Amino acid sequence: MLLFIDDEPDIHEILTEYLSEYDIQSHSAYSVPEALQFLQKNKYKLVICDLVLENGKGENILQYMRKNESIHCDTPVILISGKKTPENLDSLTKFLEKPFSKEELLESYKLILGDLKKGESTNLHPDLKKLLGKKN
Repeated sequence: MLLFIDDEPDIHEILTEYLSEYDIQSHSAYSVPEALQFLQKNKYKLVICDLVLENGKGENILQYMRKNESIHCDTPVILISGKKTPENLDSLTKFLEKPFSKEELLESYKLILGDLKKGESTNLHPDLKKLLGKKN
């Protein structure tokens, strides 16, 4: 189970659909408070989090996770953003710049958690391409 945190509902829908093709179950949080509620109640194999959220920063979520050592200190995180590149990432954190391709997301997932169940399809979903402004 992974937690996906982004304030854009359309991206949630597309990524959730895409991840389900690989039997990857996820929870969706749209705000920092909602994400913290999920993190207080669940242990995740991976967290994918946008750095710039409407009501807060993804860095705050990462800081919470790393400070809550008994539950989240070893949870890998993929930070995503189209606005800035974070500095001083720890060894459990990877960064993907928006727009990112399906292949980049898959490679990050595999690097962190291992192989996927489905074949190696790496075409960017057309709706995600449009939302993220990907040209090809």
